[in-house]
Amino acid sequence: MGFDLRRLNGLAKWVSGDRKHNIYADFGYPTKITTKNLREIYERHAVANAAISKIVSKSWSTPPKFRLTQDFASPLSPAETGISDHFSKNRLWARINEADTRSLIGGYCAVILRIADGKDLSEQVEGVMGIEALVDIVPVWRDKIDVKARVKDKAADDYGAPTMYQVSLADAANDYAGQIVDVHPDRIMIVSETGSKSARPMLEAGYNDLLNMQKISGAGGEGFWRNAKGGPVLELDKDANIQVMADLAGIPVDELAKKMSDKVEDWQKGFDKLLMLDGMTASTVSITLPNPKEFYNICSQAFAASVSIPMKILFGSQTGERASTEDAREWAQTIESRRENNLSPMLLALADRLTKFGVFAADVVAIQWDSLTDSGADTKMKQSKAMAEINARGYQFGEPPFTVEEIRKTFGVDE
Repeated sequence: MGFDLRRLNGLAKWVSGDRKHNIYADFGYPTKITTKNLREIYERHAVANAAISKIVSKSWSTPPKFRLTQDFASPLSPAETGISDHFSKNRLWARINEADTRSLIGGYCAVILRIADGKDLSEQVEGVMGIEALVDIVPVWRDKIDVKARVKDKAADDYGAPTMYQVSLADAANDYAGQIVDVHPDRIMIVSETGSKSARPMLEAGYNDLLNMQKISGAGGEGFWRNAKGGPVLELDKDANIQVMADLAGIPVDELAKKMSDKVEDWQKGFDKLLMLDGMTASTVSITLPNPKEFYNICSQAFAASVSIPMKILFGSQTGERASTEDAREWAQTIESRRENNLSPMLLALADRLTKFGVFAADVVAIQWDSLTDSGADTKMKQSKAMAEINARGYQFGEPPFTVEEIRKTFGVDE
């Protein structure tokens, strides 16, 4: 079946919102972005890689804690400590980090729970006891996961739910590497920002801007190279005799053009070679390059907005200035919101699954994160000092506005 080009052009106009121009075709943008496209641009585009890496590294800058109580002020119980120690010792947080990375790139991914229950991946989990039974967590790209079988009974509450997955582990670093395996739903979880396959890839909204950045930087690099190399333009002298030139070279006339091309190609392979031509004059064409910074910045600002990362956070100290306090605070709040609304539900779902199998001995009721917005020691000192000074002035008018306990709490002393 062939493609109707008119329908394809119509789709591109509909996607772009432009009813007059087919900007997707004109600018070379894909009308459909695949997981392969997203992986390639993450792996080969520095800014795309930085965006995903910064989100993940900031989100998991300190590992969270599985809590069996809502009282975060209480110390970790032996059971909670055992979970944290097991996840750290077996580098399971690193595996979850990788799953988070893949889910942001592809929209969603899956993790296979390798549980030591003596059964195959295709079998239901049964008879598991203790945290040591959780051997590994294996991240899998979204395009490596297929549903092999579903519940077919339309009267069932779980009609349409997967009863078996088929997973390609071609890039997995474990005992199953290179295999295509059946995996029971007990042993696999979907990981995404929404907890479902409906989540959108993080790089999708800014994908066109990333392509534009590649074009601008690539064209600039190629232009500078061409100017530095100075590719020649050959002009035949008016008195030149082509037959004589061919005879001197010892070749037929019809091979002269190829001979000249080979000479120029050989000369272009090194800056220190001489180009000697009989009967021809060589001159160079210089390319006038505009400053790409302004055009590049337009694309980079649009991309930074698409991933909700302040420019100074995403690109670093380009102007010799540190990220502003406001940018840093906003970035920390964005990540804390992501932790609370996206990562904590995912971890609680994982904890529920592991509790069901007996890996966790008790129900995990909360995920505790270290704060990213707490003031540093210097800021706390300034704030508590200001409160004390206000109190000193307040004595002139009666009761001071701050209690000693409030000042101590601001400074970070609870008792």
